Amino acid sequence: MTLLFTHLKSNVTPDPSTSYKVTKRARPVPLITLFTTFRDFRTKAVTYRNTIRNWGLLSPYVRPVLYYAGDEHYLAEFAREHGWSVYRCPRVSKTNVPVLRSMFLHAETINETTPFYGYANGDILFDSNLVTTLEALKRDIDRFRRVLSVNTRQQVALCTPDGGEKLVPGMARIYSIGVRFVAGSYYSHTGGGSNYLCLHRDPEWGSKTTSGFQSGGSLYGAEYEIYSNDPFSKANAQSLNNNDVLCAVCHVTSRPTKLMIPARLTCPDGWTKEYVGYLMAEYYTHKGRTTYTCVDNAPEVIDGGGSNRDCVLFYNTEASCGSLPCPKYVSGWEVTCVACTK
Repeated sequence: MTLLFTHLKSNVTPDPSTSYKVTKRARPVPLITLFTTFRDFRTKAVTYRNTIRNWGLLSPYVRPVLYYAGDEHYLAEFAREHGWSVYRCPRVSKTNVPVLRSMFLHAETINETTPFYGYANGDILFDSNLVTTLEALKRDIDRFRRVLSVNTRQQVALCTPDGGEKLVPGMARIYSIGVRFVAGSYYSHTGGGSNYLCLHRDPEWGSKTTSGFQSGGSLYGAEYEIYSNDPFSKANAQSLNNNDVLCAVCHVTSRPTKLMIPARLTCPDGWTKEYVGYLMAEYYTHKGRTTYTCVDNAPEVIDGGGSNRDCVLFYNTEASCGSLPCPKYVSGWEVTCVACTK
């Protein structure tokens, strides 16, 4: 683990009579400008995206900053959507590696109101104990000037396409029970269900089963149907067309209410943004009806899942100006969406 930080000079006069018990503040005050860099490895995209979400959840106490060398990092826009500031590194080495000292000096100038600024590796996640620790450190530094802090790191599992029970730490606990597969009715069938299902990767069967089809409903796997109109980020997959659609069932313990807002990228005040993406459903001339689904802006796929089976299909949803108010809704533009919790 790499975590380096320093404390700026305080203008507060120490008061020996002050009690230094950490209490919940009524008005959150930024505590640290925390910055990092990401290597340009697509294989690390899931790890980096978890870091971006995690540090963003610590706002407004933590002001996260991403520095990049050379061309803008492929996760830069995703970071901005989660409240990060993104800058080109002020100085790089001859091998195009960001120079740590230059990032420290720049970070001090962009957020002069935070008492701490520091660097952590791009795969380090924090929970709310970071905030509690920094509050205590600041108060003790104001009082004693010199403070030694010793911390430990814990290994945690991430929410990735590998399956199993996962935990992504943050200000809230977010549980995801394994990777699942999207399924539904065949696109040209007139019967069956009209909704998408998120199926477990390891199905469990009843004690009585009958081989073959017996004139009932059928479930088929889903795949993306995206050709030239592909608005998605390529952070986790270079191509979506004909790839199987994955899903996860998550539970945010401290924010039980969920809300999906179409045609928006921001949540209402007081709500937490979990992810942004695009609205998807079946093609408009297909016989089956499906529910509109908000698909993450950077979908993940499984290697080898790109066979074209044309069973359950995910298409972009486009606005149609006229019945929807013009010019705010533009005909042919892909409709965005945001998932919020509270």
